[in-house]
Amino acid sequence: MHIFSRQIWAVTGIGLGVAILAMVWSIANTALSSIQKDLSASVLQLQWMMNCFGILLCVPLLTMGKLGDAYGRKRLFLWGLIGALVSSVIAGFANHIGVLIACMGLFGLSGSAILPLSQALLVHQFPESQKEKAVGLWSIFASMSIAHFYSCFRDYAGTHLGMEFLLHIGSICVELYEYLRICCS
Repeated sequence: MHIFSRQIWAVTGIGLGVAILAMVWSIANTALSSIQKDLSASVLQLQWMMNCFGILLCVPLLTMGKLGDAYGRKRLFLWGLIGALVSSVIAGFANHIGVLIACMGLFGLSGSAILPLSQALLVHQFPESQKEKAVGLWSIFASMSIAHFYSCFRDYAGTHLGMEFLLHIGSICVELYEYLRICCS
């Protein structure tokens, strides 16, 4: 039972790290018109904001995986989470589009550490015979978080978080519990 509970905590913690990436990406995408209006940003600047995130997320993926092997996967994963937190907080208080572009770049770089290392950390929590389940759980967590966060913030971005938000979070928890119960037992 100890191994099972350790796997659940690992899947939950690592999955929430991946969900952060999906959440910020969804919030930024759904708030583009508000960002454009509030910060007097041009379409080109908005494109740079999203492209900085995408480029700095994708280009260093292999390098971050290699750095995780060299300096510790957990350590670099945690630094990625800290970088994501710092960039998100600064972006939340940004009053200039240049600051927001830089924050999205830092967030993308942090995400390039979170993505490959989350998979590596998760796979090491399961025995050899269950590694496919670990990758499947990671994929479920990533895809569910994108779908749920997008639907949550599509209607509520910048206005209020109501009961529907809580229902989406509740449905995520129920679905994850079911997947964990089925896959980890």
